[in-house]
Amino acid sequence: MRGAKYILTVYRGDDTPEEVTAMVHPGIRWVQLPHAGVDAFADAGIITADPVWTSAAGAFAPQVAEHALALMLTGARGLAERARTWDQAGARTSGRTLAGSTVVLLGAGGIGRELVRLLEPFGCTVLAVSDSGPFAGAARTVARADYRVVLPEADFVVVLAPSTPATRGMVGERELAMMKDDAWLVNVARGPLVDTDALVAALRDGVIGGAALDVTDPEPLPDGYPLHCSVSAAAMLAECGAPARTSVAITSNSSP
Repeated sequence: MRGAKYILTVYRGDDTPEEVTAMVHPGIRWVQLPHAGVDAFADAGIITADPVWTSAAGAFAPQVAEHALALMLTGARGLAERARTWDQAGARTSGRTLAGSTVVLLGAGGIGRELVRLLEPFGCTVLAVSDSGPFAGAARTVARADYRVVLPEADFVVVLAPSTPATRGMVGERELAMMKDDAWLVNVARGPLVDTDALVAALRDGVIGGAALDVTDPEPLPDGYPLHCSVSAAAMLAECGAPARTSVAITSNSSP
């Protein structure tokens, strides 16, 4: 950058807003963060016009899209339930295939573009939620303000939106009730976008078919939390392309 005295790249350490703030001084002109999501830094009020702050948006799009696809296939084929038992007679047989399903993307950016590409061989109908106009590969694109209108059509709802005051809690009791009773919710975005208490209730009461969560609120889930104890079909650790491992909970409304 013209006239820059120093460039600060933050990639290790505690990675907290307080730590980053302590590293920034008047000689810094550009702060490069290693994350696609920077909500923790924005909420702390440290992102300003000077110095310039940039994120790593799109850097992990292929990995996260593959992760979302894996979670969708897990839900479609009932793999989480089967992972708990060798008793195939006692396990619920899933007759669903991902092929031909309707997939709603709540948020359509770099990860969404990669996921659309991965879904092409499955012949899925993609409905995208975006304020940036028609989304390539989607059969229909609706504005974010109208995202609820496509929920009843979805076999899979994939949460991809950034965490902002406008998107937090965007999937709650009302939205879950609009989904099909065998639809799956997949969240690879941010935990607070989904109302966890409402999700637990929806899974318990059979309002939706299941949920595959790469992120949760709270995160990590504490021991004894209902997603683990009452409705969880499986829990595993998985890498999604980020430096640290993240907890993934795959939950179904079927009885243990």
